[in-house]
Amino acid sequence: MRVLGKTLDFFVFGNIVVSLGTTGLTGVTLYTLDTYRPDLLIFTFFSTLFIYNLSLVLGNRKLETANSPVRRHQWLLAHNTLLSVMGLVALVISLSFLLFSIDIYTVLFLAPFGLLAAAYSFPIKIAGRTYVIREGGLNKIFLITLIWGVMTVLLPIAEVLGLNALLSLDTLVLFISRMAFVLAITIPFDIRDLRYDKETGVTTIPRIIGEKKAKAMSVALMFIFIALSSFYYSSMYEVQRLVFIGLLISGLTTTVILLLCNKNRPEYYFSFLIESTSFLQFFFVWLMFQF
Repeated sequence: MRVLGKTLDFFVFGNIVVSLGTTGLTGVTLYTLDTYRPDLLIFTFFSTLFIYNLSLVLGNRKLETANSPVRRHQWLLAHNTLLSVMGLVALVISLSFLLFSIDIYTVLFLAPFGLLAAAYSFPIKIAGRTYVIREGGLNKIFLITLIWGVMTVLLPIAEVLGLNALLSLDTLVLFISRMAFVLAITIPFDIRDLRYDKETGVTTIPRIIGEKKAKAMSVALMFIFIALSSFYYSSMYEVQRLVFIGLLISGLTTTVILLLCNKNRPEYYFSFLIESTSFLQFFFVWLMFQF
């Protein structure tokens, strides 16, 4: 059991699960486009792993002085070198695919978002004051949602259909629906961190409107995701119909998980179960194509 626990800790706290999540959502978009691009899946996985591990390594400096009793924080401090090595390897692999596999015009389009994602954890000085995006609760959650939307929707569409396709109504609807899903599953992490954020003074959605209203907001966003998906896939071609059925099952399953969420749930409920809903969405879509 100890080996299983350590393995699960590695996958969860080492950001393997979250990287599989973005990869899965990219896979859903590729199913929607009825195409297969393994290079985009690999790039998405390793670029996510790099950004998130970079964030953890830089954030560990603050944890060292906080003396946090949270198990997740203790694991991160104990495995700082491992996280650094994983991040470096992920950077090399993602840069290789970025330079040799992805179209140069797509790279130029992604560049501002890539810099924004990289700046997520670095201190920025403005008018003599130092700001860190990841320490601003509201900034953090909306930035994560935006970057996930760009990576998992706009990147594959730009690569498969071209940059002009990014201006279409279909792309806009798919982009908004994806961001609704991501925001819905991100809010619970601020519910989990309510006590910690209160001590550190970080402003988050649950701190502003309360835990119950924040959970209701997550559920409402999930229904927006389902509604927009229904609109997007209304053409009901064979591929579209199968993708929509998978998304509908994913949306309803995730809604149940969100309804059962509260700040007293164990760490794995958030970092494993809720985090896995992204990849679970891909699994349900993939499953529809197996019959």
